[in-house]
Amino acid sequence: MLTEREKIIFKTIVDVYIEKKEPLGSRYISKVSSLGLSPATIRNIMSDLEEQGLITHPHTSAGRIPTDKGFKYYIEELISIDTIDNSLIEKIEPYMKAINFDHFFSNMCTVISELTNSMGFIFEPKVSLMELKHIEFVKLSEKRIIAIVVTNTGIVHNILLNTTEDIKDNELTKVSNYLNRHFKNKNFYEIKNDIEKQLLKEKEHLDHFVEKVKQFSDEIFNAIDMQNSFYMSGTSNLINFNNKTDIDILKNLLKSIEEKTFIYNILNKCLYENEIKIFIGSEIGNEVLKDYSLLTKSYKNSQVVGYVGVLGPKNMPYPSIIPLINYTAELITKLLNNYGGNND
Repeated sequence: MLTEREKIIFKTIVDVYIEKKEPLGSRYISKVSSLGLSPATIRNIMSDLEEQGLITHPHTSAGRIPTDKGFKYYIEELISIDTIDNSLIEKIEPYMKAINFDHFFSNMCTVISELTNSMGFIFEPKVSLMELKHIEFVKLSEKRIIAIVVTNTGIVHNILLNTTEDIKDNELTKVSNYLNRHFKNKNFYEIKNDIEKQLLKEKEHLDHFVEKVKQFSDEIFNAIDMQNSFYMSGTSNLINFNNKTDIDILKNLLKSIEEKTFIYNILNKCLYENEIKIFIGSEIGNEVLKDYSLLTKSYKNSQVVGYVGVLGPKNMPYPSIIPLINYTAELITKLLNNYGGNND
């Protein structure tokens, strides 16, 4: 537990470090602090803060910087998170004019990246957890068909199906009618479990037709299991922040971002969380990203369906970025509910 004086000094250290992005000495802190303490007194306080694991000194520098633990304490105890500034909302609005969700998610990543000077990302709703609103098939050629799947989120997925035989248009209509009639408002996991029972029950009446439904369903389910769109923008910002010239370090950084494994691992920890989640340095679980922070929040329709977030330097301006991520998640939730309806 910090004393009030320690809190003021520590907050000053983090505030100035975020602004100047370099280690800070006691003499500078003495000048900018509102307490009017001498550099010697500041040094003693900084020593106490270092013993508590809130600040450290990089390399042999006499200056101090916040630790991962220090940033966490700063965010949770020392700053107030207000609503998003109106000026930021005005900058976001032009990006909302999208022709579809794919375009909208891409736009949102761009604006997050530009407003934070970091990497913005959006993890699209997991299709297999969405509920079916409508499905229809369009024949492209003799053995190629597009399945147009509309979910309760309002997002449309086009899935290419390859068939072993020429299927007539009226058969496609029968299959889509069957799926819409029996499985509307069920998620795809439920549909996958129910469809075998449903088809087996009716097999003696719909023998040839059952084969078509089974064939299409299997292909759609397999395609859906593989669909997890991930949007990101601003990876160059991370490279610009990383002032290391070691080519191998930069290659590993780009490889980690491209593979996105660390983000998937983090998002799995955030399932059904309503509040913004913040992972700092070592909490990300990737040594290459120990100098970065990741902030993410879920957006939802009738269940948690996706995430929006930012990956950037640990010394990012949290008081302005946290409201931005909160607002963006709420904006996407509102859009999903407007287009797809809310089943709560």
